[in-house]
Amino acid sequence: MSKMQRREFLTTAGRYALYAAFGVIAAASLKKARPASEKACPPHISCRDCNRLRGCNLEEAEEARSAEMDLNS
Repeated sequence: MSKMQRREFLTTAGRYALYAAFGVIAAASLKKARPASEKACPPHISCRDCNRLRGCNLEEAEEARSAEMDLNS
């Protein structure tokens, strides 16, 4: 491989690595950002029965988690 080919290879590899890093960052930020409809509690489901209880930051969810911990101890 001549120097020019090696340089082009390294430049291209670096460019694609940078694109991949941007893709990972974008995917992580999109995963964290949820639409407002997903942040709201589902209707007719109590916090105890909700599958999002573990990651929920609402006050009601925190109370349900503490009540569940009290029952388990």
